[in-house]
Amino acid sequence: MLSPATSQPFLQRRLQYLLLLRLLALGAQLLALVLMVWLFDLTLPWLPVTVIIGLLLGITAVTGYQAWRSAISGDGAVFVQLLIDIAALSALVYFTGGSVNPFIALFLLPITFAAAALRPRFVWPIALLAIAAYTLLMFYHRPVMPGMHDHGPGFALHLWGMWYGFIVSAILLVYFVGRLGRALRDRDRRLATAREEALRADQVIAMGALATGTAHELGTPLATMAVLVRDMEDEATDDPEMRENLECLREQIDRCKQVLGRLASDTGQVRAESGRSLPVDDYLREIAADWRALRDGIQLDLEWQDNNDPAPIIVADRILGQALMNVLNNAADANADHITLRANWTDERALHIGVIDNGSGLAPEAHERAGFTPYSGKLAGEGLGLGLFLAQTTLQRFGGSLQIDDHADGGTRVDIILPLDSLRTAT
Repeated sequence: MLSPATSQPFLQRRLQYLLLLRLLALGAQLLALVLMVWLFDLTLPWLPVTVIIGLLLGITAVTGYQAWRSAISGDGAVFVQLLIDIAALSALVYFTGGSVNPFIALFLLPITFAAAALRPRFVWPIALLAIAAYTLLMFYHRPVMPGMHDHGPGFALHLWGMWYGFIVSAILLVYFVGRLGRALRDRDRRLATAREEALRADQVIAMGALATGTAHELGTPLATMAVLVRDMEDEATDDPEMRENLECLREQIDRCKQVLGRLASDTGQVRAESGRSLPVDDYLREIAADWRALRDGIQLDLEWQDNNDPAPIIVADRILGQALMNVLNNAADANADHITLRANWTDERALHIGVIDNGSGLAPEAHERAGFTPYSGKLAGEGLGLGLFLAQTTLQRFGGSLQIDDHADGGTRVDIILPLDSLRTAT
């Protein structure tokens, strides 16, 4: 989906193009009216014509100013302006001959613009109103000269043929131009999504390079700390409590060194170690066991939802496991003391994973940014940021998606959907 920041310029340009088209059409009609008076000595009702054109120019000026100030945009604003165009054109044609006025064909302009720029629920009302206005002008109008409609049945047949051709043209425009417009908007949407994904990929690559350098720099101080802790353990033989604390500290240092070692591994090593095939439930149990070792004191429950069939076999990819651990870590950082990990694979095509916590829920800013930007400013009770950004990027690599929302019973719910085909052939 496009974000508001991405779609707003298009909406502004769309309204501006409509106003420009209106001005061009008005200019062409004024020029034609002047030529008709000059060349054919016609008598036109200049007062109503001038009032209509003046009102339309005033509306155009006000709307253009509001569009320039970004005060109005969207399908509704364009729809209203098209209604104004149909009403103004109907009034002008009414005072200048009705259906014999060649500018009655301009009713196709709002239909074409609506089909190209608006959703179908706005297009058909515009088309029907234009057809209705054309039809009424066949019967109700003011002729610009006496007897201009008295040309026998042949001329009447010509006018009704023009009316029928207009209806056919309107329907074809709504269908084909509408489909073309939707295809172009879908293409723009996909291009914008691809640009956003490329930007996120660049950010991940930059963070990966930074993480590798950081891992290299932290190796030496961790090794020094490990040596010092062992020396302190040897000196704390008479203090069991101190020795226990030092053992715990040494275990955490060793775990940090293992994590850094994995971080420094090249891509080939990661893939080689990720080639194991496991049932989905066993894979998730391994991830849960690793996470519990890091987050002692937080309850993590596993639930398999309505899965009576054997679990599908997938490739145990370490990168995907790290993404799931990032989601669990963010749940724990949101002041949660109880987390539930639910999995469902009854779809046979997708693995559905839900991570539900009883923490403090989502902050308003996190609703918009979590998972899409490297948002790592963790405030009290927030806990949503860089980890979810990396998890989202990893899941997209597997063709999956991640959605974050407030849970009905409090806390946060993260829903993950992963296609099983990509998990069976993880790369």
